[in-house]
Amino acid sequence: MELLKADNADLGIIRSVWPITPERPAHLLPQMIFLVERIDAMPGMQGRPGDLAKGTKAKLGMSGSPVQWLTGALLPAVYLQHFCKEAGISRSPDGTLGGPYIRFAHQVLDEMKIECSDETIASALRMVKS
Repeated sequence: MELLKADNADLGIIRSVWPITPERPAHLLPQMIFLVERIDAMPGMQGRPGDLAKGTKAKLGMSGSPVQWLTGALLPAVYLQHFCKEAGISRSPDGTLGGPYIRFAHQVLDEMKIECSDETIASALRMVKS
């Protein structure tokens, strides 16, 4: 963070290579300041930024990777709210995974530029349901 502050006060090179876009709505320095403040505000987290992810996962009751959490827990809730159907998976006679939820999840993941296989989505959904 000190290097980011020094660059920001001096030449601003990092700001010039980190333009604000829809994918990056803030420059790197403000984001880092926010993270450090968040870490410092968490009980027992001062001085241990590597534990932020573990603390956040425990607080949210997360298990697995972020993509598994997204496709197995968060997106099914959105799917249920908007389509009034439980997220599910189906297989064609040749064994190919598919179904409305798989298509929905892929569309969301494509919009977020996240690559994920049908098997990963199905596995995450099964993991959360069990």
